[in-house]
Amino acid sequence: MGVGANQDISVGGNRGITVTGTDTLGVTGTRTTNVTGAVTEKYETGDTKTIAAAGYTETITAHRHLDRDRHLHLQPHRRWAGHRDPAGRA
Repeated sequence: MGVGANQDISVGGNRGITVTGTDTLGVTGTRTTNVTGAVTEKYETGDTKTIAAAGYTETITAHRHLDRDRHLHLQPHRRWAGHRDPAGRA
């Protein structure tokens, strides 16, 4: 799957990978991330969300949504496999 819209993606831990730029691929399907450490997600509004947990699998299914001004927004739907959501959601 691809992820559209502009994104700043940082992957911490031992990898220290930072990706900045524009990804123009489509947004359909499922992205699965195996997380060990902390993941920070930065949104266009400037808000950030940090997930600090080890050993769980985050599965994100996203689809496209066009608002009235025809701007592309991502609407992720999250399921947590194997472990509880670290934010306390089931």
